[in-house]
Amino acid sequence: MSSIMEGCGKAMMEDSLVLLKELAYVLNENSSRIISGWVDFYASYNINNLYQDYAEALDGVTKILNNYILYFDSGEFYGFYKANKMLAENMAANYISWEAMEQVFRAFEAICSSVFNDKKRTCGAIDRIDKYQTVMNKTINEVFNIFLKAFLEVKDTNLVALAKMAEYHDLETSKHLVRTREYAVLLAKELDKGEQFTKCIYKAGPLHDIGKIGISETILQKKGKLSKEEFEEVKKHTLIGGELISQAIRKQNKSKYYITALEIAMYHHEWFDGRGYPKGLKGNQIPISARIFAVADVYDALVSKRSYKEALPHDSAVEIIKSETGQHFDPEIIKVFLKIQDKFLMIKDQYSSDNMQKCIEYDGGI
Repeated sequence: MSSIMEGCGKAMMEDSLVLLKELAYVLNENSSRIISGWVDFYASYNINNLYQDYAEALDGVTKILNNYILYFDSGEFYGFYKANKMLAENMAANYISWEAMEQVFRAFEAICSSVFNDKKRTCGAIDRIDKYQTVMNKTINEVFNIFLKAFLEVKDTNLVALAKMAEYHDLETSKHLVRTREYAVLLAKELDKGEQFTKCIYKAGPLHDIGKIGISETILQKKGKLSKEEFEEVKKHTLIGGELISQAIRKQNKSKYYITALEIAMYHHEWFDGRGYPKGLKGNQIPISARIFAVADVYDALVSKRSYKEALPHDSAVEIIKSETGQHFDPEIIKVFLKIQDKFLMIKDQYSSDNMQKCIEYDGGI
């Protein structure tokens, strides 16, 4: 909830009320275009047995647009939150799949962006496009999380299925889930942490970035360096992931697998010297599972090509990780990493093949 208020709060220091009313006007004037965009999106998908889901989802997102317009016109948040929560609960109760809703949501995000980027907009305030986009992106992220939490409360949603959805748009990211899991298992075995711990690492690893399901796809797929504000949004994926897994633990499953998944999702971006996020934990305050996964995650990021960078050679990645011993990484884990680095290279090569299918086999819960 707070992120919308924070985003609008910056504008309120100037002329927030005018900005929000302008935004409501832009959306209202372009509502038919936005809705037709959803229809075109739906028509472009030839997915069997999902017609009812998409029909319901499109109807629901139309209601969301009206909620946006009313919210921006009034600036009142509680009614906006309540309306979207009730809509999500209704969809969940009627067995609308989260996958259907999530895909339509992403289409909605893209269509809104195209409206703001269109210089033929009915509202002539060209100089305010960035402000419109900033407030709208924060709103989309927030309502996405409202929907996700409401779904989890009403519907028995499988976290592993959500993790797959978080990565559905990118084959390379799907490979990342496999590789990081394999790297982490190697480290756990070499550290002699026991069979059960290693099994939990294996099963929990693919959930480490589940929180990205609540981050704007525009930001996640941006080509180029993130702005400071965009990076702050990305950092929230640790908190979102932690909350999703915490809900699963509270609701249905207190297994060691879920506890390990929570530790990794929340803390794999903490630094050994305390300069990481989200909590700034230091040394042994960081769970060992997250310290292990930090090495696996960074290594894979360094040796992989991304939209904003080229892949580094294995030796260069090893030198970077070695140089951050005691700062970013636990020295004991780095000793093991250096000892078995050739096995990391083998895994990287094995799971970088173009023949690797876009799927990951997950075992059941522990």
